[in-house]
Amino acid sequence: MRHWDLSAGGAKLQMSLEVFRRTAHDVGEQWQDAANHQLQETYFDPLEQSAARALDAIFRLAQVLAKAEQECGSY
Repeated sequence: MRHWDLSAGGAKLQMSLEVFRRTAHDVGEQWQDAANHQLQETYFDPLEQSAARALDAIFRLAQVLAKAEQECGSY
């Protein structure tokens, strides 16, 4: 593993985000009141959006690093 290899961390974040989405969905199926709606809007939705943006940035940065390695030669 290279010091700049982001694939393992990105994969863990992606799997965690998928578990979070399933769990939030399951909670929403069982708990359908104003408090759950507030929880979703205040915490779950922003967290999901932040994690999705972080994943996008991680994978774009991984592409940039791979290109830099290719252009500069192997480590």
